[in-house]
Amino acid sequence: MRRSIRPALRALALIGVILGALSAWAPTAAAQNAPETYASPPRLVDGADLLSEREEDLLRRILDSLVEEYACDIVLVSVESTEGQTARADADDFYDYGGYGIGPDDDGLLFLIVMDSRDLWISTHGLAIRLINDYEIDRILDRAAPYFTDGDYDGGFRRFLADMEDGLREYSAGDYGGERKLPREKTLLYLAGAGGAALLLALAVTLAMRRGMNTARPNNLAQEYVKPGSFNLRESKEIYLYQTVIKTPRASAHSSGGGSRTHRSSSGRIHGGGGRRF
Repeated sequence: MRRSIRPALRALALIGVILGALSAWAPTAAAQNAPETYASPPRLVDGADLLSEREEDLLRRILDSLVEEYACDIVLVSVESTEGQTARADADDFYDYGGYGIGPDDDGLLFLIVMDSRDLWISTHGLAIRLINDYEIDRILDRAAPYFTDGDYDGGFRRFLADMEDGLREYSAGDYGGERKLPREKTLLYLAGAGGAALLLALAVTLAMRRGMNTARPNNLAQEYVKPGSFNLRESKEIYLYQTVIKTPRASAHSSGGGSRTHRSSSGRIHGGGGRRF
């Protein structure tokens, strides 16, 4: 009994050491996972004066929160006129020359409303091109456009941001198409630390259990476990038990899959996007 208790005591002592190391590591991990603040030009530019000061303040706070959480720039712009440019060109140029974007690829998107032509346009760049494909752009505009048609500009912008938050959350969790994730180094660091601690804990318990099983010996011959003369194979046959059918669904016209059409802006950068009238 005394010999079997000692390995367990050693395992408990090792577990205590691991838990102590985890408690020391936790504050550091929490600090590393604190939201990062991304400096940017104004993310809300209401050139057409569609919003009240209170509405602008709330939208700015929502924008900053989303950008800090998901590391993808989001910009809302309203203008009276594009002065001869298309809505697409104006949105692309505003993003490119305005200094927007996060990370080495300047990931982000810009949502533009043009009052004289009644245009809505979403311009995407970097990671956002993959995040919001053509299907998603149409879906988002389907939901936001009625607000702008009714003159509820604050409601339209908030509807747009709510859909963006849903998409970013799914994308970050890996549920967006089943294969995409936002580049979240902090999450990877946390998972690596937690996985390493779990591995050490499992190893300690396994070693303790192995040391307590000193009577077990390997036997490579199955015949040692069979009583002589007790097994006599007289007949053998193959029996068909079941079948497996794998079905692959056909892509339909309403599928949410697909990619994004891209183009070059006047700055030479690659953009995706789409829009409509309201």
